[in-house]
Amino acid sequence: MVVCVDSGPSAPAVAVSRRINIGTRDNRPVYRVAQLVSLTDYHRTYHVGNEYTKKAVVLRIGNSKRTYRIEYVSNSPFDEKEYNRCGRALARGGPSWVLY
Repeated sequence: MVVCVDSGPSAPAVAVSRRINIGTRDNRPVYRVAQLVSLTDYHRTYHVGNEYTKKAVVLRIGNSKRTYRIEYVSNSPFDEKEYNRCGRALARGGPSWVLY
C-alpha cells in the first residue's frame, strides 16, 4: 500500500493508492496505479473469495473516476513501469495527489 498526500490548495488529506486490474493485453493482465476515492454500493451482489458483497471502490486513474468491483483491486506491489507511468501522468497535470 502506498500513502498519498493531497498537494492541492485545500487542507492536506491522506489518501491510498492501489494497483487495479483494468483488463488484458496480449493475454496478460494490465494494471494501473489508482487513487482510492471512496467506497460505494455496487448495483448487484458479486462473489469475492468465499464471500458475497455489494461493495465497490471508486478509484481515480489520471483525471477519470470510475467504480470498480473489489475483486479487481490487487494486493501486489506496483512494478516500476506502473509507478513511472503514474508519475508521468501526475507530472502532466493530473490530479493533485503525490506517490510516496
